Order: sequence, then structure tokens, then C-alpha cells
Amino acid sequence: MNSPANLVLSFISDYFSWNKYAWALWANRKDNSQQVVDLAEKKYAELLEKYCLPGFKGMAISFGSDASHEPEKEIIVSEKINNSKAIFRTKKTGRFSFISEFEYRLVKKSSKWYLEAVDYVDIDGKHPSL
Repeated sequence: MNSPANLVLSFISDYFSWNKYAWALWANRKDNSQQVVDLAEKKYAELLEKYCLPGFKGMAISFGSDASHEPEKEIIVSEKINNSKAIFRTKKTGRFSFISEFEYRLVKKSSKWYLEAVDYVDIDGKHPSL
């Protein structure tokens, strides 16, 4: 992606779609929970391949009825771009008006932007969530 802001917004949208897919699989499972997890992990790996540098290893997957990222509820509140590095802060208003804050760190390689990290930010600090 040529614009770091577009990358962040596109990731939010694609993450939301992935979460809906994984949650629907889980809700409709019969007795084979491991198969559901395997399918969700496969789709998550495809998501990471799209947005991260080759070889990036993400965190264990986590999905639910209230996705961590949602395009209609998460907005960019700040951005800092310095040559080949960028940091974006977002806020998501979730269930019961709970505000979640995230920090996206990006790097530019060969004229393309990639996600390096996404952290959940709270009073205790930053927590990896990608």
C-alpha cells in the first residue's frame, strides 16, 4: 500500500471481515472445534501476509462477537510519519461505549508500507495484539 493511513484503514476492514468469518465458523461448529481454529488460523495467516513483511509471525488468534477492530467504530486519532516509519493511534468505541485504543507501527520497504506491530494501549502500557 502506498499510503500508511490507507493501510491502517484497510487492515481494520479486513480484520473485521476475518473476525466475522471466524466467529461464524465457531458459532456453527458441530463438535470439531480444532477444525474451526485451524481454518481461522489459516485465514489469519493470509491476512498477515497481506499487511506484514514476509516471515512475520503474529500472536495467537483471538476472535469474538465484538471484533477488536471494526471500520464503522474505529477511527484514526493521530499519525506520525517520519521517512520510512509511521505510527498511527486509533480509538474504537465498542459495546457499552467502551473505548479501546490501539497503536499501529508501520515501516516502508521498497516504496510499500507494512504493519510491524499493532498494540492495544491501556493504563498499564502497550500490549501486542497482531
